[in-house]
Amino acid sequence: MTQTDKIRYLAYEHIFYDSWETLYEGYQDGLVDEKTWMGWNEYILKEARRKPIFGRKGNLDQFGMEFLEYIQTDLGLKID
Repeated sequence: MTQTDKIRYLAYEHIFYDSWETLYEGYQDGLVDEKTWMGWNEYILKEARRKPIFGRKGNLDQFGMEFLEYIQTDLGLKID
């Protein structure tokens, strides 16, 4: 993958994880109901598990610690 492709991919990854974090926070704050959260979370988690690790590591500084703890500890997605 070229450096340009990696940068594009990291931009896509940021949007992917940012959307997931927004849903997570909405659920934690009671703005997203459990049925909606569970459906989206299941779909996003399946996608996240099949993505290359460099994308996850490349965007870590963009996300809140609570969300990072959730995806690492609760879901077992190793990103460090």
